[in-house]
Amino acid sequence: MRQEGIDVYLVEDDKDFVFLVEKTLEKEPDLQFAGSCSGADRAMAEVIKYQPHIVLVDLCLGGKFLDGIELARKIRIQTDAKVMILTAYEDISTIKSACIRSFASDYLFKRNFTMLTERIRACARGVTSNEMLIFSLILSQLTPSEQSQFYKILGADVDLLSSPKTQANQKSQLLKKLNLSDSREICHLFKNIPLDQL
Repeated sequence: MRQEGIDVYLVEDDKDFVFLVEKTLEKEPDLQFAGSCSGADRAMAEVIKYQPHIVLVDLCLGGKFLDGIELARKIRIQTDAKVMILTAYEDISTIKSACIRSFASDYLFKRNFTMLTERIRACARGVTSNEMLIFSLILSQLTPSEQSQFYKILGADVDLLSSPKTQANQKSQLLKKLNLSDSREICHLFKNIPLDQL
């Protein structure tokens, strides 16, 4: 019988890669393969149902370039799972953009597969250096006033000197830039980021 561990769900359309991940996780007593599928709709339903700790999402599902971004984003917004983007595509600017748009917790190039279990464990344990990098890239898209609003939403002690109307406009602009509907989504997505280390 396996001990309580880290549940991992995989969204991948390459059956051979699914087999490889499943067999790799089966060898690790603290990692549990929670299931897999190749389609976004089924993946979302199953992630909500099984509530895994980590969801591995292929960046290009069904042969569609960058199709995994929207799925990863939905998973991050609607669940407590951390998302790790997996990709064979290695253009770093594309990967950065995908991680920013999806609010991913981590990413891994498939050629670095031997690092998968280590990265899953690190991601499940807490905030990784890649997660902090992605967070800083997200912040870099914001103006200083939007960053102040962002920190205030997260509960940081920030003195905002502008008028309430200006602050409301800044908050609206911030949500629009991040393509989020309200402050609760910001709090949910970034609840584990240690603000005192920024």
